[in-house]
Amino acid sequence: MEKLIFRCGECGQSKEILETLENIDKEQCFCPMCGSNMELQGAEGLVDIAHIVRLDTIERMRNNISEQGNDKVWSIIEALGNAKTRIAFRNIFFNAGGIVPK
Repeated sequence: MEKLIFRCGECGQSKEILETLENIDKEQCFCPMCGSNMELQGAEGLVDIAHIVRLDTIERMRNNISEQGNDKVWSIIEALGNAKTRIAFRNIFFNAGGIVPK
């Protein structure tokens, strides 16, 4: 037996399984959180902090859009003074499912 590490490409969830690669069930390769396929990782690829932070930021933006409304969040982003910051938040806004108001 060996320690196999699987990681979801969608939500970032990871899990460890003590098993040989030949004895892995197909059900063990699906993410328990979102149901997507999980990829086998090496020990060095387990923690990808940038990916986790990006997913968390997008999820927070989704929450802001649902709580405050699409138009209000867009107006807050457009009021930012720094152009690079505004562009970064626009990218997060679009990845979270936001739509530019008419």
